[in-house]
Amino acid sequence: CKAEDVNQMLTSGQVQLIVSGGNKNPLPNFKSTIIATDLLVLTVNYNNPILQYLVIYGLSLKDINGIFATGQINNWNQIDKKAESVPLKPLAGADNSSLNLIIKDFIKSGFASTTTSVISEYDLISSISINPGAIAFMSHRNAYNYNSGSKTNGLYIIPVDINNNGVADDSELIYDNLNTLKKAYKNGSFPKNLVRYHFFITNEKGERADIVSHFTNFALNNAYSVSSLPP
Repeated sequence: CKAEDVNQMLTSGQVQLIVSGGNKNPLPNFKSTIIATDLLVLTVNYNNPILQYLVIYGLSLKDINGIFATGQINNWNQIDKKAESVPLKPLAGADNSSLNLIIKDFIKSGFASTTTSVISEYDLISSISINPGAIAFMSHRNAYNYNSGSKTNGLYIIPVDINNNGVADDSELIYDNLNTLKKAYKNGSFPKNLVRYHFFITNEKGERADIVSHFTNFALNNAYSVSSLPP
């Protein structure tokens, strides 16, 4: 639903609870409760032609902007001049998804025409796995195997050079496994503008608001048992 439609639906009592994701509550006039959190990580194909370079240096914010925002970087040898020519394929989530909105805010731009949107976030996994030149931000819930804690087969998670010093520092090398990532989130070293919150949004004046509140509290108290990160 569009934000303006949701606002009307909650106000009129047509719906009692909305689930939404983003950096912040998209409907500040209503009560919101964070019930889960996920982290958006930068992923490439495991056979990326400059993988060793990316592991050491990461991708700078300038390079990320050139890939997703302007489309001026369209080959991996533009990043590592010693690499062979391999077309770069940037991917994004579904149009108007919370994933895309957060990444657009992160790069401070819309996507270039060279960036392809997929139908759902889960489709990013297969789309990257079959294309050595692909790159995309995705939820850590898709990027890691929850049984082993290691990266999902076919994917590699690369560091973002947040401080733009030309190398991936220890504080940016936080993606080796799920436990390392969790620790980075817990101690605050994961980039805050790549954190996505999932909200229950309710109208406190709506019909049987007590039942909605009870359900919200139930979800909040049980969320950690099924989620990798606390709200």
